[in-house]
Amino acid sequence: MKKFLSLVLSLALALALAVPSYAAEPAAQAETVGVIVDGERVAFSDAMPELRSGNTMVPLKVLVEALGGQVTPLSGTLLCTFDGADGQEDTEISVRPDGSSYYKNGYTYVPVRDIAEPLGYDVFWDSGERAAVLIDRQAVIDQIDQQFTILNGALTQLQQGQDLDKNYRTQMDYVLSVDALDEISGERTQVDITLSAETITSADAIELELHADLSDLGDLILGDMAKNGYITDLQAAAVGKALEDLTLEGRYDLTTGDLYFRVSALAQLNELTGLNANSDDWYHLALPAVSSLEELSGIWLDTLGLPRDLLEQAQSGELNSIGGIIYLYSTLFSETPSQITGNAEMAAQVMAQLFGDDNFQTSGSTRKLHIGTEDLEALLGQEGLLEEMFKTLGLDLTVHQDGSLSIALDLAFQETYLDGDSASVAGNMELSSDKVEVELTLHLSDLINLQYNLTETIQETTDQPQTTPPAGANVVELGNFGSVFGFSGDPLPDLISA
Repeated sequence: MKKFLSLVLSLALALALAVPSYAAEPAAQAETVGVIVDGERVAFSDAMPELRSGNTMVPLKVLVEALGGQVTPLSGTLLCTFDGADGQEDTEISVRPDGSSYYKNGYTYVPVRDIAEPLGYDVFWDSGERAAVLIDRQAVIDQIDQQFTILNGALTQLQQGQDLDKNYRTQMDYVLSVDALDEISGERTQVDITLSAETITSADAIELELHADLSDLGDLILGDMAKNGYITDLQAAAVGKALEDLTLEGRYDLTTGDLYFRVSALAQLNELTGLNANSDDWYHLALPAVSSLEELSGIWLDTLGLPRDLLEQAQSGELNSIGGIIYLYSTLFSETPSQITGNAEMAAQVMAQLFGDDNFQTSGSTRKLHIGTEDLEALLGQEGLLEEMFKTLGLDLTVHQDGSLSIALDLAFQETYLDGDSASVAGNMELSSDKVEVELTLHLSDLINLQYNLTETIQETTDQPQTTPPAGANVVELGNFGSVFGFSGDPLPDLISA
């Protein structure tokens, strides 16, 4: 219906419509470039895309038709219409004469992003191909996700407990114990590190209180430094004392950019640092103001050069599927944008061989998966290779009815493979929407025994995170982020954007 209406209006106005009054062709020299859509280079014949002022300018009609749409002159604008998929409404994009478009040799040129991004394409610039690369992100993700419905169902249930408009209290407890042998002296060293942290978060604020005991680690490092003359015994003792109860309090208001923090141990390090700190001092650092936690994460994706709508999907949970995760990592780590789709597809093939739906077995209300030596050898195409290396090698994954996950890892090397030494890793993880528990042990002959434990719980709370120091506290002004860390504070320049 929308196409028919557009056609009737265009015919009725055909005699009255001349070529729209777009800006005249700029005098700046243009560099001919290309456009790649979902891995296929678009064929341009009479009019070629151009690079102008860092933007890829494309002949509108050729690009729209390559993307499956049509262009209709309508009341001084050009209406681009694209059929909706699977019964969805058509997508319409109106192009109006403005400074970002121009008319040349019978074609209207527009920035490629103006057409591609409203249709859900991610737009990248590939300097090697000298082309704008357009990727239908959702199509790539949907194709991958067809193989991971079991894991994606669990991920969906795990995420249902979080609401960005609510406040949450998170308690984290970490314990790391290492027993190591010094082969030269024959002495054993025991290092225990404990850390506990509590955060209260809202949509626009964070409050943190962290306590850590790093004294064993400090004794190990500081003793050697003092012995070698890098610091004095008194300085080593001062730092060691500070590490016994390292306390950090932080309060951050995202909407104003005000970050306040207190590190009481700084007062014990005045002689070493040259500061005149008091244990009750609070420090104020001015960061760029953002509207929410979502926008804060956007700053980092902007720095990485990722599309803004990719960020929006990550924040909304739309990328929280196996396909979304694979696509995001492929975007981050592909050498060139032209490789993103291919890399995502290859990664999905490997993942499907291990974690795809076909590998799960149903047991009552749970789904279970086991990955062993044979599975990995089949993936590598090297029969018998891993049996020579490992005594045991197994990963067990259980998906429970409520979406919670249980993961168990058991790995031990053949002693003959390590010339008589032994090495093993064993671990368990329980993951639900409100709790994470991790246990991990590592054994390396008589040299190292390591144990790591993590417990994290998340609960909804009516408490509000504090964003300012306690009344009457002494506040030390540090200035803004740029002045403290040597950054200008301006966004990184995008020298050439598609």
